[in-house]
Amino acid sequence: MACQPSLQKQLGKLLGEKNCSINYEDYTNGKLISACVQEGISLCNDIKLNQQIKRHRLPLRLP
Repeated sequence: MACQPSLQKQLGKLLGEKNCSINYEDYTNGKLISACVQEGISLCNDIKLNQQIKRHRLPLRLP
C-alpha cells in the first residue's frame, strides 16, 4: 500500500503503532481500508472547517 509519509504516520497512530510504522502483515485489508477511510474523512473535515473559518474571517477584514 503506497501512502504519503504524513498519511502513513496518521494511520500508524490510528492503528496504535508506537513508531508510526505500519506492519501490514498484522492487519487485514478491511482494517487497513477502514483506517484509511476514517483518516481521509477526518482530513477532509479539517480542510472544510479551515476553509469555512477563512470565509468567515474575510468579511471581517473588509470595511
